[in-house]
Amino acid sequence: MLYSMVVALLTTLPLANSASVRSLSSCLDNLHFAVQNLTYSSSIIYTTPAHSNAHARVSFTLVNTQVGLSFCEASSPGWSDADFFSGDIPRSCGVPAPNPQDIATTFTYLRPKRSMQVKQSWTCGGNKFISDLTVAVNIDCSSVEWQNPDWRWPNAGGAPYKTIMVTCKPINVESTQASTVEG
Repeated sequence: MLYSMVVALLTTLPLANSASVRSLSSCLDNLHFAVQNLTYSSSIIYTTPAHSNAHARVSFTLVNTQVGLSFCEASSPGWSDADFFSGDIPRSCGVPAPNPQDIATTFTYLRPKRSMQVKQSWTCGGNKFISDLTVAVNIDCSSVEWQNPDWRWPNAGGAPYKTIMVTCKPINVESTQASTVEG
């Protein structure tokens, strides 16, 4: 599975004494990110040949060994599977306890490009850290299309004309340790 990760770590306090260095070192010790259980699904329900109701959903859990788990999910409207999550719209994730005020996580999922950007900031030992992960989302999806052979106009019974359902197998994307510190 292809993926890339860029991690920028910024410190808010100077590294003037050894206590700050130890604190920074412990904050970076075994720093690791992973995207777990990434799922995607969409549905398009045509009530007539010219009118549809459509939406898609993506969800995953971000693992950061320094702060724990963040649950991320979003829905997107669109006209077709290629349109869902096509804009560069950041979406917020739920943050882990006990210090959610120190943690902020957002993501942008670009379905047409099969790419996801995840950004997370947190505080550790008085230092502020910011991660920026770019993940190639190579998910295995299947599409099921059904057209109602008994559909007639006017549609007094409210039966759908056609449905298109896309479901994808969950994936996990492991990353490497953080390697860059600026401060």
